[in-house]
Order: sequence, then C-alpha cells, then structure tokens
Amino acid sequence: MSEATVYRAHVRYGLWTALGAMMTLLFAWTLTQGFAADTFLFLVLSLAFTLVNLRWWLTKVEVTPQGLILRRPGQRPQEVAFRQLVDVHEGGRLARSISLVYYPVDPKSGLVQMDRPESLFLPGVEGQEELVRTLEQRIP
Repeated sequence: MSEATVYRAHVRYGLWTALGAMMTLLFAWTLTQGFAADTFLFLVLSLAFTLVNLRWWLTKVEVTPQGLILRRPGQRPQEVAFRQLVDVHEGGRLARSISLVYYPVDPKSGLVQMDRPESLFLPGVEGQEELVRTLEQRIP
C-alpha cells in the first residue's frame, strides 16, 4: 500500500439522515398548528437522530501506509498507527460497523502505552470487508 485509501460512510447513513430530516420537518409543521408537549419531544428526538446520522454520513476513514485516520466533521482527525492496533471487530445486526481496540501513544515520549487500551468506533463504510481484512492483516 503506497498511498492512502479513503472509505466513505455507507449510503444508509444518508438515507437515515434524509428520513430524520423529513420527520423533523413534519413535527415542526405540526407544532405550527398548535403546541403539544409530545410533538415537541418527538421533534427534538428526530432532530437528534438526523444530526447523529449526518455526522456518521460525513465521516471518512483513511488508510495510509502507517495507519488509519478517522475524519469526523467538527473534530480533529484521529490517527491510529498499525503498531497500536490490538483488535478489529465487525459487529451489529442491521447496521454493521467496525470497532478497533488500540493502545494510545504518550504525547510526550511517543511510546505506546500498553497499560490502558482504548476503543474507536468507525461507521459502516463502502468496501467494509476490504477495510476489515486490511486492518486485520496489519495487526502486529
């Protein structure tokens, strides 16, 4: 692998974002007809559903020769080198996603801290089988 491969989030996140946006607009329109506490609650829930799925939909996973970079909107890119990886697991029933277990790097010394592993959750991506296979092959 000589250059970076970018994996985009699965299209289902876009569909769920569109569904959530339609539900949000429907509840907002219903509230213009007259306030009801239950409608307001469902408006807030559908807005949260929309924003969560929009965030996942705009997330990108980049695999470089050194490791993985997770790019989420509104956050700094999170990098995990292959030398840090401990485990890669694909899970979920309806919407399969990837979870990584890795050892963080000490920012001062640059050494891998093996006493406290951390987890990183990736969205389901297009070409997920290839991504999982690549990550599993690169676990030291």
